[in-house]
Amino acid sequence: MLGHWHRYVTVYLVTREYGGPEEGGWYYNRRIPERTWGCGVPLPAWLTRIVARYLLGRYDAERYGDIYSVLGGQDVAVYEEHERHEHAVWGMTYE
Repeated sequence: MLGHWHRYVTVYLVTREYGGPEEGGWYYNRRIPERTWGCGVPLPAWLTRIVARYLLGRYDAERYGDIYSVLGGQDVAVYEEHERHEHAVWGMTYE
């Protein structure tokens, strides 16, 4: 049952980025990995949740502003992952 096991916990710094002028302009949330805590073997979800809570508290000072405001800002997101950086969003293109 792989759904309850994770190998990585990753902290992402999240910013709101302009995607382009298509259809009146669009934006997306860019997630850049800041730190990854990993293990060679899958760990139970209860353990990775403890690590995720710890990392979220540790990186709380990295938050500022409001990413949905005109003034911008930066948020922090923590994900429990099966694959390294599976929630990363480096950039997007309009198709």
